[in-house]
Amino acid sequence: MNRVANPYRFSVRPQNRVAISQLSATDFRTRVTTFDGIARGAVAFLPSWIYLGMILVAASAICVTVNLRGNAEAKSAARQFQQLTTEVDTVRKSNAQLELQVRQITTEPAIIESAARARLGMVRPTDIVVPIKSQSGTNLATLSFVR
Repeated sequence: MNRVANPYRFSVRPQNRVAISQLSATDFRTRVTTFDGIARGAVAFLPSWIYLGMILVAASAICVTVNLRGNAEAKSAARQFQQLTTEVDTVRKSNAQLELQVRQITTEPAIIESAARARLGMVRPTDIVVPIKSQSGTNLATLSFVR
């Protein structure tokens, strides 16, 4: 709120000081004790079973909240566990395929020969090698003819 645009603040302020200074300490104490007595009377007016009911409702609400949150976290953990187990299964399957490929590469002569020709550029002693200039001009490729 803008202090300049609020004339009420400046017009009532001196009156408040006078009103507060006119109150004696005993008036203030009697007014406080009267209010305190009224509040105590209102609290004493309610039966004790209402307080018990309010406490039970609050405790039940806390228990329900805790249970709902725990169930939600358990479902989330179960979902994450299921996702991780499927990922582990797929990794195991790919590992099995890779092990099979490694076994084939190390044991089958035809696969060993094709890998040596493709990756290492090896040829048999009876092959005729013809170097071919590649289109990019940087690498020389070779053609081999088998007799």
